[in-house]
Amino acid sequence: MLVYRPPSVWITQFLLMVSLIGLVISLIITLVLCFSANPPFGCPLSFLIGILMSRLLAIALNFLAFWGLQRRKRYGKWLAVSLLVAGMVVVIVESPYFNLLFHSITHWQPLPVPPYECWENSVGYSNERYFCGYENYQQLALRSISEAFPALILGFLAVRLLYGEPARRFFLQ
Repeated sequence: MLVYRPPSVWITQFLLMVSLIGLVISLIITLVLCFSANPPFGCPLSFLIGILMSRLLAIALNFLAFWGLQRRKRYGKWLAVSLLVAGMVVVIVESPYFNLLFHSITHWQPLPVPPYECWENSVGYSNERYFCGYENYQQLALRSISEAFPALILGFLAVRLLYGEPARRFFLQ
């Protein structure tokens, strides 16, 4: 029997599967590098345990969300929405342009005058430097919007999965 799945469920399952594959590959690469004859970094036991626990937890959460969506379970929907929102937050927090805007606003400092090559120590974190910069404020706005686009897509998908009528009908069947 063919079951109708809303596009929000399909897309979320696809994103969860891609994330799951990436996490498994990164876990395997980390283990191979740590147990090779000459590890590129020290690979202390505390580092290895921390990496293993965090990656295994992420793999388990992604798998449970995928499986819950596959079986139309409410926990799958809520876990998938939580993972989508967490991904949205990570995209926003990791954005160098949003960090520049955020620190400029919260520290009551003006934005650096264009042309701006990269971070100054007076704005943002003291020892972080990124490949960034802008020639004018319009370029800063465009780059901020282009970095916000993936976060907005994840947020839209989470809202559709949580409040969309097709998704609601799917989970009530």
